[in-house]
Amino acid sequence: MTLDSISIGNRIEITLKRDEGLKTFASLVERVDDDKKEVLAYMPISYGKLIKLPMTEKYAVVFFTEKGMFKYDCLVVEYVTEGEFHFMKLKIVNDGFKIQRREYFRFNCLLPVKFEKIEENEETEEVDKIDTDLIFSQGIIKDLGAGGIRFLSNVELEEKDKVKVLIQLNDMACLAIAEVLNKQFFPKSNYKYQYRVEFKEIKEKTRETIIKYIFEEQRKLARKNRGILSN
Repeated sequence: MTLDSISIGNRIEITLKRDEGLKTFASLVERVDDDKKEVLAYMPISYGKLIKLPMTEKYAVVFFTEKGMFKYDCLVVEYVTEGEFHFMKLKIVNDGFKIQRREYFRFNCLLPVKFEKIEENEETEEVDKIDTDLIFSQGIIKDLGAGGIRFLSNVELEEKDKVKVLIQLNDMACLAIAEVLNKQFFPKSNYKYQYRVEFKEIKEKTRETIIKYIFEEQRKLARKNRGILSN
């Protein structure tokens, strides 16, 4: 597969190949070398700091292009600094494939979340009619996306459980009904459980609010990081 679908400015998501559920980093394409199957991309930023991904690992990289989303296995083969900008060179090592289903970037953060488990025999109300007074369990969001969240809590849930979720973003309350996709147990941590949940019912206006919040926060971090680097 050639790289003709990938172009400057395309957004990418990078995850560790051996554990794609661990953490996701975001970046943008700066240059494409189709002959060498190499892509120059900005070094990712997390919590305002540049992240130097290990060159000994293999990564799963999703490219968001005008022709759709394409996923490749990549290696980080070089780090490059050009003026005040910092890049990583990605070497594509497989043919890749086009992703048919829609996926969403996840933003690393620390935000409070409230949730309530939906019991099996409970009727699911419409998402915009969720009684927020009934949402009582507390958690901390580790990453946020328009398609779901990863959060920590001391309340035990099980995979495939349905939960009502309330996320407060600035002055906007974001409500959704979600399903637990993954559960991890950390007995010695302050928060013993980590969950990855996917939104099953969410209003498009709410999804747009989340996307807008993510990109605004990314821009703030980028501006802050440029200020740090220029000092």
